Parts: sequence; C-alpha cells; structure tokens
Amino acid sequence: MAALTGVSVKPRLQIRRQDFHRPDGLAHSELVTKITHGQAGRTAEEFNVMSDFEGEERTLPFTEHNQGENVTVLLIHGAFSNDEEWDMVTPHLTNYHLLIPDLPGHGKASAIRPFSKHLAAKLIANTITQHAKDGKAHIIALSLGAYIAIDLSVRYPAVVRDMFISGIKVLPILRGPLVPYLMYLNCNLQKLIPKTLIDQAMDGTDVHSTASTELSVSLCREVLYPISLADDYSWPDPWKARTLIVCAGKSDLLPTNDSEADTVHMRDIARTLNPETTAVVNAQIRHPWNRQKPELFAEAAKAWFERREIPDEFRPL
Repeated sequence: MAALTGVSVKPRLQIRRQDFHRPDGLAHSELVTKITHGQAGRTAEEFNVMSDFEGEERTLPFTEHNQGENVTVLLIHGAFSNDEEWDMVTPHLTNYHLLIPDLPGHGKASAIRPFSKHLAAKLIANTITQHAKDGKAHIIALSLGAYIAIDLSVRYPAVVRDMFISGIKVLPILRGPLVPYLMYLNCNLQKLIPKTLIDQAMDGTDVHSTASTELSVSLCREVLYPISLADDYSWPDPWKARTLIVCAGKSDLLPTNDSEADTVHMRDIARTLNPETTAVVNAQIRHPWNRQKPELFAEAAKAWFERREIPDEFRPL
C-alpha cells in the first residue's frame, strides 16, 4: 500500500460567507470551507468539533452473526430502516463476524434521540471498541449509513479497517421549514403503494420497510442534515481508511441512481490520505442494491476487504 509517511499535505481552503437555510427553517450566516484536500484549522465556532460526544460511553443495540470468525464487519443501514435491511446480504458473509447496529432514532435504538451523524459515529465507535474482534472492524454502509461511515473514519480512525460504502448523492441544502414535512409526506405516500408494484418498478428490488422505526417530522428533519451536508456546512475531512465507494448508476422512470460527481468528489477527498481509495459505478444497480443484488453486493465487499479483484460489473470512475 502506498504510504504518505513524512509528507505534509497543506490544506487548500476557499472560505466564503453564505447564508444557509437549515432544514428547520433557520437561516445562518456561516463561514464555509468549500472543497478541500484537508480542512485543517477549523474553529469550534465554524464547525462541530471532535469533542462533541467525547464523554459518551453508550453503545448501540445490534444483531450479531458468526461469533466464531476472527475478523469483524460492521454494517450501517440507511434512513428510516433498521438492522433487518441487511438480512439478504448477511447469508453471503459467513466468513466474517458481523455486527449490525440500529442507528439512533431507528429500530431498537429509537429512544436515542435526537439523531445526528456525529452521535451515530461515536456510538458505532464505542460498539466496535467493545464488541468487535480486536476492537476494529471493516465497514459496510449504504445511503445515510455511508455519510456516518465517513464521519466514523474521520473521527475514530483507530477502530476502522477498510470501508465499502455506497449511495453518495448529496442533496442541495434544503431551504425552508416545510422541507421535513414534505419528506415525511413522501415517505408516508410510499406506504400506500403496494409493495409488489414498487419491487417490480425497481427491477425486483426487495425494498425494505420496517415498522420498528417510527417515522416523524422531527426524525426527517434530523436525517436531512447529513445527506445535504447541512450539519457541518462542508464536505468531510480526508480519512485514512482504504475505501471503495460504489455509485449506483441505474435511473429510468425512478430516480434511483447515485451521483457520479459526488462519488468522485468523495474519492478525491479520501485520496489525500490514502491513494488506494477507489470509486466505481455499476449501470445496472439502483440505490438500494443491497436488496436488488445482495449476492453481488456481498461478493464485491468481500473482494475489497480481501484485496481481490472486484467483479467485472463495476467500472472505475
């Protein structure tokens, strides 16, 4: 693996003042660090600091599989879901010890509120430290989980081995107090459509839904922050973990693709500290492809963790 030992990477910062409208409708004039290769020198007044949850000792409730295996993989689900999101993938990961937590505000962790990316990352780090083999884990993450995985790797690199993440599509910073209500309405309208019709429109994707996560306007508001980068008003800092970022490329009548541009941008940020980080796209997979092609999903993740060639269906970006 190529190393950056002894190399000092200077941050290239472009700072400007901009009015932001958070998902709660409050406008804030903030100093914003736009894309960078390292965002050193940020102040507590500008951004959330590393000690946000320094004293937090809780872990997340989790499901565990294959306790006899020697290497842990931790899987992070998406928004409004729970650990069951991964039940089509886990049968193909039998050679790994698996930890599958519920995120704050979701599933068995519904009482841990309010949800935030930084709190989720801290509680996942605690969970890995206390329950993973050797206190470290490979990370698999999708959608909202991918943003949390990146924050985990930035803030708590000691607990992260390699990462396999998918679902990067940064929403514009959403303006106005009605946005969380619109998201809430959209999620509830989807429940009125027969699941068989949704699965058929999604190429047979077994779209996961759960009754164990109580959908609310406040949870919608909290989830909107990380997926629009409105929690830090910036792209993430670089991270050291060797990472494969997968972009779902299929979009027809349904806008189920991820963003190639955002995927490449995340890759470029990460390559500042680890040039092995890679981005790929697959034109046949949709955003929730862990439920569309679970065997391929697991095989690609295992190949990445085991430093083998990933399946031919993926094209480098």
